[in-house]
Amino acid sequence: MNAPHLLSTLAQGAGTAALVAVLVIAGLIAIIVLMFVIQHFNLWLQAQLSGAHVRFVDIIGMRFRKVDPRTVVHSRSPA
Repeated sequence: MNAPHLLSTLAQGAGTAALVAVLVIAGLIAIIVLMFVIQHFNLWLQAQLSGAHVRFVDIIGMRFRKVDPRTVVHSRSPA
């Protein structure tokens, strides 16, 4: 086996490993984002169905500000 062929084979293997690593990291990030969205989707749906008119982005913002979005949705929904 000649040296250029060996280097080419090693480079392809390194490229494949890097691609797999990037795909694994992207997959983990996607799973985390999906779990975050699913966690807040139920409350957003409840707000929409009850007429509370709280946006999904607002619910996520409340979490980051340490405000309980469930309390806000319940207080904004008509009785």
